[in-house]
Amino acid sequence: ELLIPYRDGELPIKEKRVKKKMVLKTFNKNNSVFKTWKTDTNSSLRKAFDLDISCSKIQKFTKDPEVFEEVSDVLFSNTSKIKDMFTYGIGISSFPSISWLDF
Repeated sequence: ELLIPYRDGELPIKEKRVKKKMVLKTFNKNNSVFKTWKTDTNSSLRKAFDLDISCSKIQKFTKDPEVFEEVSDVLFSNTSKIKDMFTYGIGISSFPSISWLDF
C-alpha cells in the first residue's frame, strides 16, 4: 500500500533569482600600502645616476673626458628605461633558488 500518491503532472520549477552586485574598484594610492612611495623625479634620477656613475668603471676604458661625458649623457637620457628594465629583471629573477638546469 502506498502512502503517497503518484504525481500526474510535471514538477513545478522554482528559480531563485540572485541579485548580482557589481563593485567598481578603483586604486587610490593614498589608501594603499604604496602611500609612502615616491615617484621618480628628474632630480632623484640625477642623484642616483651620479652615484652610480661615480661607482662605475667607465672612466677606466674611456680615457678621453669628452667621450666619458658623451657616454654619461647617453646613459642619463636612458636612465628611467634602464631602471625599469632592472626592476623588471629583479622581479622575475629566481636568484636564491637553484633550478635543475643549474646543475
